[in-house]
Amino acid sequence: MNIVKRTLHKWFLVHFCTKEGDCLDTIVWGVPVENQNRFVMTSAVENVVPEQGDSSLVYTRNSIYRVLGKGTELHLPQAAAEMLRQGHNPDDVTKFHRLPVTPQRSAET
Repeated sequence: MNIVKRTLHKWFLVHFCTKEGDCLDTIVWGVPVENQNRFVMTSAVENVVPEQGDSSLVYTRNSIYRVLGKGTELHLPQAAAEMLRQGHNPDDVTKFHRLPVTPQRSAET
C-alpha cells in the first residue's frame, strides 16, 4: 500500500539545469497544506501522475507526495538548489538568478 507522505499546494516542479541547458535533476518544492509556515523540497522526482480532479501524485525514490492545483514549472541553474534548501521560494530564487536557463534536453537517467 502506497502512503502519501505530504499534501502540497503552491508547488513548483523545478528542473536543475547546466548553463548549456542540460537538465540534471527535477524536484518538487511546495507548501504543506497542514502547515503554511513550512516548505517541502523533495528528492529527485521519478514520475508525476495526474489523479481525478485537480491533483497529482509525485513519486520520488522513497516517497509519494500529493500536489494540489496546477503547479509552476521552472528551469533553474544547479546553484539555485542551495537557496531552495534554505527555504527561499522558487519565485524569489528565479529573481535572484535573474533568468532561468532554458532546457535543451533532459539528462539520461
